[in-house]
Amino acid sequence: MATITAKSSQLIKTKVRSKSRTFKQNWMTDELFDLSAKRTRLHNKAKSEPLNEKLQNDYKALRNMVTNKIAGAKKKYYSNKYENCRGY
Repeated sequence: MATITAKSSQLIKTKVRSKSRTFKQNWMTDELFDLSAKRTRLHNKAKSEPLNEKLQNDYKALRNMVTNKIAGAKKKYYSNKYENCRGY
């Protein structure tokens, strides 16, 4: 009986992900953060159903849109930083 109790009282350690946005980059807007999370969820769904072409195409379209929006946001942010350093 002691071995059963010992086994059932063991602690299991798990990692808990933080949902805070404290580690986001300065150019990362809330919209981009939400789109990125949606892209990740859709990617996981598409991986679980590799034969679903509609799901694969939806993921690819969202991935490309998010990538373009992130690139645009970075470009705009760093252009503004550069202009502010130049003093104009």
